Amino acid sequence: MGWRGWFSDTNKARTRLVLLFLLLGPAAYWTFLRLTVPVGYPACVRAPAACDGDALVLSLFRVDRIDGPERYVVEKGFSYVPIEGPTEGLSVGADISVGGAFRAEDLVVVASWRELHVLRTRKKVLGLVGLALLGVAAPFLVRRTPTGWVLRA
Repeated sequence: MGWRGWFSDTNKARTRLVLLFLLLGPAAYWTFLRLTVPVGYPACVRAPAACDGDALVLSLFRVDRIDGPERYVVEKGFSYVPIEGPTEGLSVGADISVGGAFRAEDLVVVASWRELHVLRTRKKVLGLVGLALLGVAAPFLVRRTPTGWVLRA
């Protein structure tokens, strides 16, 4: 059987299973690695002495709380990271990226730079508007035939 046999009607179930595996396999593998292999701040918390002074980058985290003029906590996916650095211009709920060094004695990241993502909310809204427009336009892009759905010409 050549490559054409994979796309024939007799092998439809096998082709769908292979495509489903190719789609879900990498996602399942990534999820397994994410849950079992600590990387970044969680790895430093598990072995603080080995990570003391290591550079960490926390990309697109959300400010969870501000504890004082030089201390705040960011979170992403139930991972809370204490940061020591300036808090001016920050508000709870703001999206930021932070880079700094891990300090083992109190398990905190000492920020050397910080970027506030002020347009992130607008980007999310723009994505939702595009998704809504696609939902409105989709019924006009396809039509039902006796053999299935086809794109309108």
